[in-house]
Amino acid sequence: MTSIESVRRFRQKKILVLGDALLDTYIETESSRLCREAPVPLLNKVAEIHIPGGAANCAANVSALGAEVVFLSIVGSDRAADLLKQELHTLDTLEFITSQQQTTPHKCRILTEHHYVARLDEGAVRGHIYEETCYQELLARLEKWYSWCDALIVSDYCYGVLAPHIIEALCQLQSKHAKPLILDSQDLLRFRQLPTTVITPNETEARMTAYGFGCVSDDIWQIATTLQQHMEAETILITRAEKGAVLLKRDGTQAQIPTHPVSQPHDVGAGDTFAATLTLALTAHLSLEEATGIACEAANIAVSRPRTAVVTHQELLQRISLRASRNTTPDEETLLALLEAQRQQGKRIVLTSGVFDILNVGHLYFLRTARQYGDVLVVGVNSEQSVQELKGPRKPINSASDRLALVAALGLVDYALLFNEPTAHALLEKIRPTIYIKGGDHSDLPAIEVQAAEAVNAQVVLIPLLGEAGEPEQSA
Repeated sequence: MTSIESVRRFRQKKILVLGDALLDTYIETESSRLCREAPVPLLNKVAEIHIPGGAANCAANVSALGAEVVFLSIVGSDRAADLLKQELHTLDTLEFITSQQQTTPHKCRILTEHHYVARLDEGAVRGHIYEETCYQELLARLEKWYSWCDALIVSDYCYGVLAPHIIEALCQLQSKHAKPLILDSQDLLRFRQLPTTVITPNETEARMTAYGFGCVSDDIWQIATTLQQHMEAETILITRAEKGAVLLKRDGTQAQIPTHPVSQPHDVGAGDTFAATLTLALTAHLSLEEATGIACEAANIAVSRPRTAVVTHQELLQRISLRASRNTTPDEETLLALLEAQRQQGKRIVLTSGVFDILNVGHLYFLRTARQYGDVLVVGVNSEQSVQELKGPRKPINSASDRLALVAALGLVDYALLFNEPTAHALLEKIRPTIYIKGGDHSDLPAIEVQAAEAVNAQVVLIPLLGEAGEPEQSA
C-alpha cells in the first residue's frame, strides 16, 4: 500500500484525544506612533482571532485530517470555554467536563505586522488540580470511549487534566486491553509507568527528561537511549524542528527522518499536528518510519502558517502526492528485479554514488561521462546520517529526499536510491554493477569498496573532475 492510499484511509479511523484544552487568541494590530503616556507603541486592534490550542488543537487536526474524533478534557465555566466550544463545533464528539472552581487556560498573543509584541496568559496555571468530581466524571467517560477508539492520543500540557490517578487509570486500561497510544507530554517523568506505543518529545523536552534520569550527554542518541531505558515506550521519537526527527525502537533499531526547511517557521502547535498525523498514519498500518515522514510533512505545512493551524486531509494528500511525483524510483525489491532482467538481456549496468548536495555543472559532467560507460546508470545518494558521518554535523545543506529527487529527475539517470552507509560497499553488493564509477577526487577508494567491487566482478573506473587533465583510470 502506498503512502497516498494510507492517507486516504485516515477517514476510516476513530481517535480519542485526552488532554488539556487551551484557547489561543491572536490580536492583530497596527502601530503608527508612540503613546503619549509612555515610550511604548500605540496599537490599534484590527482583528481578533480565536483558535483551539493545546490538546484541542491536536483534536482539531485529527478531525481536519478526516478521522472521527472524540475530545475529552476539563474546562472552566467561562468565556474562553464558550469560545473553544464554538471553534470546535465541527468535531464529532466534544466531551467537555466543566469545572466550577478553575478557569480555562487562555493564551493571548498580541502582534503588529505579524511580529510578536506581547503574550498575555490568563486562566488556570500549570500544575493546578481540578475538583475530584471532575476527575470522576473524566474517568467514567474515558472508560466509555477507550473501548470505542482505534488509538488514543494523550496530549499533556500540564494544566491538570492528566492528574496522577488519571494516569494510573490509563495504565490499568492499557494493561487490560492495550491500544496504540501516542504520548505528547511536556512532563514525561510523570508517565514513566504508562505503556505507550510512541512518545513524541521535542528535543528540549527530551533533554530535560533524560537529565531527570541522570543523563548529562548532549548526544541525541544517548538521550533517546536513556528515555528508552526508563520509559515504558515501544519507540522514542524525538522531533528536532528543521532537523527532522530521530527514532529509537525497543529492539535497538535507529532511524533519522529528514524534513524540508521552512523559511520563517511558526512552530506554535506544530507538535499537535505531528502527533495527530503520526497516530493516523500508524493506524493506517504504515511503518513507523513512513508514518514519521508523513507526520513531518504535515508539521511542515503547519509551521508555514502564521498562527496555530490545522492541516486538512486534502492538503496532506497534495503534499504527499507532490513528494511522490518528485521521486519515481521504484522500491528496492522492484529495482533489483528490474536490474536483474536488464542484466539477463546483456545490458551493462553502471553504478556511481555521492552526496550531490548542491547539484552543479561538475555533477552533470560526471554523470554524463558515467552514462557513456554502460546502458543503465544507477546512482546511490548518501542519506543524511551517512553524510554527517563523512562531513560533520553541519552537512548536508539539502535534505536526502530533495537531493534524491533532483538526481532522479535528471534524464541521464535511470534509477536513484538512498543508502545509509558512509561507503558504498553494501550498495555494490546489492546492485552488482558491471562498472563502478567514482570521481577523480576519490583516487584512494576505501578498501571495503574495492573488496566489494571485486566480489561482484565490477570494473572500477575513476573519472577526472571537470577541468582536470588526463584520461579515466581503470582497474580490473
